[in-house]
Amino acid sequence: EDNSFKRCQSLKHITIPSSVKKIGLFAFNQCSSLKGSLIIPDTVTQINANAFAGCSGFTSLRLPRSIATIGILAFNGCSGFKGDLIVATTGRLSIGQSAFDGCTGLDGEVTIYCTPNSIGNNAFSGAKINSIS
Repeated sequence: EDNSFKRCQSLKHITIPSSVKKIGLFAFNQCSSLKGSLIIPDTVTQINANAFAGCSGFTSLRLPRSIATIGILAFNGCSGFKGDLIVATTGRLSIGQSAFDGCTGLDGEVTIYCTPNSIGNNAFSGAKINSIS
């Protein structure tokens, strides 16, 4: 649901159940106390705008093969992500404008194993990535 846990500062960890198909607008926006790995289950096809924006405590991200849409500013400001980002999907993928903007911990490679429908402006702005392939 949209705005489900927006600005929930007491939330420390989340487990997204396999019954979830999409992550709503601003669902976990500004939940800066969230820590550890963010694992999106294989049932999720859509991560809407600002869903995890400002969740700076996550250290890693695992996106599912089912992902088709990563919305505008979806992970904006998730500065805790470290290393590489691999996006391997079974279909077409759209990455929204500024989706990973401010993910300054992404300092390795971004590898996309699919044919992107679109990659929005500034999608990886502020990340310190070495290459995109």
